[in-house]
Amino acid sequence: MLPSPHRLRSRHDFNHIYKEGKSWHGPYFVAWLLPRATLEPGQAPSNPSFFATRIGLVVGKKVSNLAIRRNWVKRRMRQACWELLKEIEPGWDVILVARRAVLDLQANQYLPELEQLLAQAGILHGH
Repeated sequence: MLPSPHRLRSRHDFNHIYKEGKSWHGPYFVAWLLPRATLEPGQAPSNPSFFATRIGLVVGKKVSNLAIRRNWVKRRMRQACWELLKEIEPGWDVILVARRAVLDLQANQYLPELEQLLAQAGILHGH
C-alpha cells in the first residue's frame, strides 16, 4: 500500500492529469505525468505533503473482464511503485495505466518495466 500522501484518488485529479498532462507509452504501461503546482519564491507550503509525488493506478476492463485478475495486476503495480517511490523526484502527479500485455509479465518484471518507463519520462533521480 502506498503511503496516504502519495495516493492519487479523486476523479477531478485524474481528469485534470489526463487533460493537462503528458503521456509516455511502453509495451505494458502508459504513464501520464503532470508537475504539481509550484510555489512563488518565499512562499511556504500550507501542507507538509505539498511536494509529495502522487501516484494513481488504472487497470481497466480492457486488461481483463475478471476483477480478480485486475486486482492481481494492481497489487503488483502498487508493489513496484512502492519500491520506486524513493527514486521518483518529488512534485509530480503520475497515473499508470496497465495495458492488456501486462498479463504476460511475471511478478518480478513489473519493477524494471515501470522503472524504464519513468526513466524515459525523466522523473527518476539519476536517470
